[in-house]
Order: sequence, then structure tokens, then C-alpha cells
Amino acid sequence: MPMDVLSIYESEKVGYHLRFLEAIRIPQRTAAPFFSSMGYPKRQDMILYVDGCSTRYQDKDGRTLTTHPGDVVYVPKGAEYTVGCIEESQNAATLQINFLLFRESFSPFIFSDEIVIFPNQRRLRELFERAILLSKNAGASPMKQKAILFELFHCLCDTGTRQSEGGLIRLGIDYLDAHYFEDPSVASLARMCHVSEEYFRRLFKEQKGLSPVAYKNELRRSKARQYLMYTDMSVLEISESLSYATVSHFIKDFKEHHGTTPLAFRNAYKRS
Repeated sequence: MPMDVLSIYESEKVGYHLRFLEAIRIPQRTAAPFFSSMGYPKRQDMILYVDGCSTRYQDKDGRTLTTHPGDVVYVPKGAEYTVGCIEESQNAATLQINFLLFRESFSPFIFSDEIVIFPNQRRLRELFERAILLSKNAGASPMKQKAILFELFHCLCDTGTRQSEGGLIRLGIDYLDAHYFEDPSVASLARMCHVSEEYFRRLFKEQKGLSPVAYKNELRRSKARQYLMYTDMSVLEISESLSYATVSHFIKDFKEHHGTTPLAFRNAYKRS
């Protein structure tokens, strides 16, 4: 039977209960094998902070998500997925909190039936650290543990909703700003915001003045200009790092918008 879903945004409008289970710091290493829960659905919800590393998730439907330092990830009860560290710095880790959610009737629910990434949430690191310290203390007050989770959820909800229609897609915009080089689809951004793709496109155009695809491509071109001016990366390396289908596509796109090829742009900058 499908789990009852109440989005984190809707949860702000209703009463609900939660059970804090544990909080723990898990070191991350690129050399370590990927963790897999395939065939073994998660028995509790989890929210985690990505500290000093990048990780890659793949769910049972083949959807791939990449996290970066400072991101927060929600993994729902029942999820089946693989995850592994793909890039790390010293002392890389994920700060994880396991919990369960219940409506006021005490029936269980989840915030989403998919893994959700909340990008650029560095301000929340302290809350995760506090939860871990409390979890280590056998005599810690359950009320304090729950209070941290409620505060954490409120902060995440506040990130995505600004009491305005445009705020409904803030999470998708933030994700696109941080992950544009991965070429995320508009459909995936809409799912992240719990709105239809058509509605997401309309709100995005109203807020940014560009379609999501045009905005994403402008971010890529802006980054390409920076690479050409300030690095020695080859045109091929720049094309690949920004997820262009081919180097020819990158050159054509760049020339259409700048009137010159990437290499000519770089040479002109060096002469100036």
C-alpha cells in the first residue's frame, strides 16, 4: 500500500507528531563501496547534511541525484536506493538523523515518496551537530530532540516558501543555481517543488523572465566565459564539465550568443 504523503510545506499548516530515533555522523570515503538498500526498503525516514563531500544517489526507478557540500537530503521511509561518495575533502561525512512521522491521528506519513535534495543549507549544519550530541547523551530530553527536528523542518520549509506563489518553486531555482552543470530536467525540478511541470515553467518565467531551459543555458554560458578567461581548461574539457552533448554543440551555442568561438573569445580576452 502506498505511503501517505504530506509535503514538508503542507506540514507547516497542520499538526503532526514525530519520533526521534537517532542522529549519527557517518564518515564518507570515495574508496568505500556504495551503500545499497535495494530490496530492503528503509524502515524509517532520514534527513542528512552533506559535510565536505559530494554523493550520488540512484533510486529503484533509475533516477540519479548528486549532492554537494552543504546540501540537505531527505530520504523517505520505504525508499530503495544506492548511494556512494564521489568526491571528498578531509573529514568528509554525512550527518544523519533517523525519525518517524505521524499525523495527529497517529497514522504514519512521509514528506515525499522520492528522495529530495535541499541545496545550499550550510546554515543548518549546527542543528545536525546538536542532534548528534543529544543522541550520544542517554539522558537527553526527548522534547529537545524533537524540537531540533521541528526547527530543522521549519527552516527547510521556509527556504522553499516565501509566502508568495513564486516561493513555491524557490527550492527548484536554488537547485538549478547550484547544479546547472548537471543539466537537471525541468520535470525533476517540478517534482522537487511538488508542482506540475507546466505550473513550474509558468512561475519560473514570471520570476526570472526566462524559461528554465534558457536560464540554465545562460548559467552554463556564464560559467564557460569564466573558464575561458581564468583557466587553461580546453574547449573540450569546458564542454564536458558543463554537460553539453558534444563539443560541437557547445561551440555552436557559444558562437550564436557571443558572435565568436570559445577559442577566439579566450584569445581576445588575453590580448585585451
